[in-house]
Amino acid sequence: MSKEETINNIFHDRSGYGSIKTTHTDAKKKDSSITLKDVKEWFKQNVEQKKQLRGFNSFIAPFSNYEYQVDLFFINDLPEQTYKVGMMMIDVFSKYMVVLPLTGKSEGDIGAGLIEGFVKMEATPEFLYSDDETALSTEAMKTYFKEHNIHHIITRGHANVAERAIRTFKDALYKRIDLGKNKNAQWSDLIFEILLTYNNKNVHSTINMTPSNARQKTNQTEVRTNTFINSTQSRTYPTIKKGDGVKIFRKKKVGEKERTSVWSENSYEIEDIHNDKGLIFYKLVGLEKQYLRHELLKV
Repeated sequence: MSKEETINNIFHDRSGYGSIKTTHTDAKKKDSSITLKDVKEWFKQNVEQKKQLRGFNSFIAPFSNYEYQVDLFFINDLPEQTYKVGMMMIDVFSKYMVVLPLTGKSEGDIGAGLIEGFVKMEATPEFLYSDDETALSTEAMKTYFKEHNIHHIITRGHANVAERAIRTFKDALYKRIDLGKNKNAQWSDLIFEILLTYNNKNVHSTINMTPSNARQKTNQTEVRTNTFINSTQSRTYPTIKKGDGVKIFRKKKVGEKERTSVWSENSYEIEDIHNDKGLIFYKLVGLEKQYLRHELLKV
């Protein structure tokens, strides 16, 4: 009996259907020559990968104003608020944060918020990273990004740095409202004092200094060093080359079952791989959008 047949029988046994590690342990009892690599290869060929790979890799920007992450958030639990929508904009390198209150989610609202955010940041980024927000993908916004030499990256996952910054901002906001003398305050009136503290007083644990200090050119090397030391690099990706087949990461719809795959049903061929200002993008045959490595599963 071949190794593949042995592994197949072990996995499909009534006491099987276990993990790679468990299947390997049981298979070795039948055939001591079966390695963990053999089992991993069998799983790759026979068991569909439905979840994202384990671990997390931190993105380390090379300098300030290299990449901003943008995400919207909502204030629905405070009474009589003029603004229900907020925009978070954060510089991935320095962690410098800007928050804009918006009257809605239309193209005009978000476009105006972006422009104001860039003014407050005192620079436009080389890359703008966001989730698939419709108002950021209109022809007018694409034209604006092109005119200002901004590469807009749309992720099918999450803008993790911006999402974490939103939690930090909301925590500071609700402390002021719940524990202070601001019970009936407009949340937008508290933005200035929250950001004054966050950007200029609080030492960020990743960069070991305040965001305002991290923006200074004299501190850029120290920021990069501290970011690298405090980064997480625990996810390992198989190498992808031109001609390889991949599936695309997708967000699950509300109500989808746990066993539903986060990867597309269809597979696509890698047409081209190129480096743009330090980021590697993957072009798939038949698709206009380009993808980052964490959005692709090699098949």
